[in-house]
Amino acid sequence: MAAIECKLEIPKVQGLTDNEMSVGREALLICEGEFPKDIQTMIHPEKLHFVQSKDQDHLLKILQARFDSPSKLFIKMTSYRVGPQNWPGLILTDDTVSLNLGAFNLQVASVMKKPDSSGDTSEQSGQQSENPKVPFGPMGPMDLNYPPIYYILFCSVLAALLAGMAYRIFRRNQRQKMINRLKEHDSALSPLMQFHQNMRRLQRSNAAFFGGEKSHQDIDAATDELRKMFLLYLTRKFQIPALEWGPRIVLNDIKKHHRVFYKSVGSEMKGLLNEYEHAGSNRANVLASDVINLAKRTRELVEKMESSK
Repeated sequence: MAAIECKLEIPKVQGLTDNEMSVGREALLICEGEFPKDIQTMIHPEKLHFVQSKDQDHLLKILQARFDSPSKLFIKMTSYRVGPQNWPGLILTDDTVSLNLGAFNLQVASVMKKPDSSGDTSEQSGQQSENPKVPFGPMGPMDLNYPPIYYILFCSVLAALLAGMAYRIFRRNQRQKMINRLKEHDSALSPLMQFHQNMRRLQRSNAAFFGGEKSHQDIDAATDELRKMFLLYLTRKFQIPALEWGPRIVLNDIKKHHRVFYKSVGSEMKGLLNEYEHAGSNRANVLASDVINLAKRTRELVEKMESSK
């Protein structure tokens, strides 16, 4: 493997000597060469540090590190010890993978100013302490390795929010379309009068309501027509698309927008809608007497709903 070459760049800072490393001053170590193929995935930037013995503590401190390309590594660093620093082989590690950056020598100066001929340094030191300068800004985005569960949770929350927004938009559009479609059901009759008119017409035309042979086709048709009549009544009375919505959504909407009314007859509405659902899924077992009973319950509930406030 080719050697890795590193060079130190010290950004200019007002009030500090150019190209002089001093305690706490930030510098940029740029290393280029043929890095191991898996070094970027194995090294964790937030855990990187230089291998130092106890007596070398605070010699070099990594502030940030990132790979700009597979062959170029940037390290923002500083030092908190004055004096010369000589490294025959500077070792970079994250306690899992280690990388030898080669020989590295550094001279760190003190930030204390030497007194001039007049012996007065108070003004300079005071000005420096009151106006600290930042050597240079962030190096850019770092490659942080977060556990996959964070991404899964984030995506789940985002998907739930988007689904909720889409559902609300769908419901709002559906309600608007329903209002437009209500014009198709416009009638000079009130919802109650229209219901009674449809009920009389059904009872005169369907054999399930009078003597003689009754076929399953008659019973099924009567059951479906009764259900449609009841949902049409709900559609006109409450201005909701009851013919398109399922029973649960219909009941929830009435409960939300007509709370007092729902408290009075909500349980009976739920029971009747469940009866229609049960009859629809068990058509073979529905008898003519069941249809007559459904018609009676539906008429009584509609009349009760008209009298409820």
